[in-house]
Amino acid sequence: MDNCDGAGAVTANVHFALWQGTTILILDPVTGYASWDGNAYVVIDATRIGTAIAVFQGRAVLINGRTITLSSPNSFADFNPANGATSTILSDEAFPGDIRAAVSALEQLWLIGDGAVEALANIVTTTGPTVTTSCPRRRKAQ
Repeated sequence: MDNCDGAGAVTANVHFALWQGTTILILDPVTGYASWDGNAYVVIDATRIGTAIAVFQGRAVLINGRTITLSSPNSFADFNPANGATSTILSDEAFPGDIRAAVSALEQLWLIGDGAVEALANIVTTTGPTVTTSCPRRRKAQ
């Protein structure tokens, strides 16, 4: 493990995303999920580890293997399902291996693996007695 000493240490495998031009989101496979706003480094959840991160449709998207975790709408730190956060496992057998990268571009979230690319679009959250989030998937290439 190649990391810095002290609070806010990350490994060489850290991943970053920019939240609405104000805050850097930091996802590390060992030290967890944190943010930095230019003044303060905040550990959001040291147990929330991952291998890729993106910001898409007002949510933080954290990837760990084939698991996709979405924060609540308009928040990078709220992962409460009651507020619209959700998690799913990519079960598409035509997508071999783990998700290696996530990129928000062209109004879609592109999930890149070793042998395929998949896109998510139109993450929808409905409110009512319960908050429900859905993420239609479209396989793009193999």
